[in-house]
Amino acid sequence: MKIIRAVSVLLIVLQALACQAQDDVITGLSGNGFMTWTNSHSNGQFTVEWASYPEGPWQSNWTGLWNLAATADTISASVPMFYRVHWSTNETHDLQVSPSEATIAIDGNLVILNVAGGDGSYEWSVFDIVLGNISGVTTGKSVLYQRGNQGDNAVIVQSDGRSAYAVIHQP
Repeated sequence: MKIIRAVSVLLIVLQALACQAQDDVITGLSGNGFMTWTNSHSNGQFTVEWASYPEGPWQSNWTGLWNLAATADTISASVPMFYRVHWSTNETHDLQVSPSEATIAIDGNLVILNVAGGDGSYEWSVFDIVLGNISGVTTGKSVLYQRGNQGDNAVIVQSDGRSAYAVIHQP
């Protein structure tokens, strides 16, 4: 088990060194879920990203691992195996959806969602289009989410390679 962990850490460090756009190096990833890296910058923000394969695609959220449908005897999912640290000088890239949670009790009712942060270019989507959808335009700082059916849903916004979401409770 220690050999597997050591090889995993070595692969992670080698992957971090291979990323040409980064000066920072992951120096440790312990089995208890704690990552350490060097910092060669005086400003900006870091994001820990993960991928199932060294070549990506790199993720910065867990939405792809939510609500996996129980439709077969065996279910598979791509899970984090490789990690990297991404640094950005854009200090406003941190996305936030407001409200971060909402409740809609009646089919057809709407809620307005707003985003702050990012690079000014936004793309909105929903996790399950059977449960609800974006009514009208799916770009811009605000959108209208419309309930379709009972069941919790998520609205996701992406900007500057980042994602944020709002949980929509639909009893």
